[in-house]
Amino acid sequence: TELGELADIYKRATYYGKPPKEGHVKKELGDLCWYIGLGAFICGIKSLEPETHESGTLEYVPLYCIRQAYVNMFTATSPKVLITDLHRIVVKMVALCGLDYSDILESNERKLRQRYKKDEFNAQEAVDRADKNDS
Repeated sequence: TELGELADIYKRATYYGKPPKEGHVKKELGDLCWYIGLGAFICGIKSLEPETHESGTLEYVPLYCIRQAYVNMFTATSPKVLITDLHRIVVKMVALCGLDYSDILESNERKLRQRYKKDEFNAQEAVDRADKNDS
């Protein structure tokens, strides 16, 4: 769903002229990074190093990045290939949006720590979303 959210942000900025809220972009990219990290852990990938890309603005984020992520979900030859490809795409999107990769990861971690009081998943806390109540 995070890819869909990013596609919607891109669509609104590109076609409707609605400037994206940086916090919303950061949140969706952070959530996607969380899932990529979880997938990497499950697949035994030890390290996903961010690549360096030129910065830009959201209006220049190519729809290609989002499309490619969707295509990769269905054509990857293995889960490791999928995780690595998705990571590459997210890192590129972060740079193209002029955001800081580390800041996105740290923001996502703060959100999850606020949501899950014992630093572990709890179904009720997932439903209650304490991080949403404070904003």
